[in-house]
Amino acid sequence: MGVTDNEEDSSLTQAIIAMAHGLGIRVVAEGAEEEAQIVFLKDTNCDEVQGYYYSRPLGMDDLGQFLEENYYAEPKQSEFSSMFGEESKEAVSV
Repeated sequence: MGVTDNEEDSSLTQAIIAMAHGLGIRVVAEGAEEEAQIVFLKDTNCDEVQGYYYSRPLGMDDLGQFLEENYYAEPKQSEFSSMFGEESKEAVSV
């Protein structure tokens, strides 16, 4: 949470992301609540981000509605193969 205002948190997060990528592991950051955190994580090449910035936790019914309202186009087949093909990697949370 302190990646934008605490140098130690920022350095540790950058090191974890770099180490994971060096091992071929995708990184998922959890708990992003502010745009500044999203920008930091994007700048440090974090692969995925989740948290209240995007949405509160949702139940099954609410999730379906959220997806209908926020995602309009279906992914192309080539996007599925790149997401789930042989080159897919494990993920680590920071």
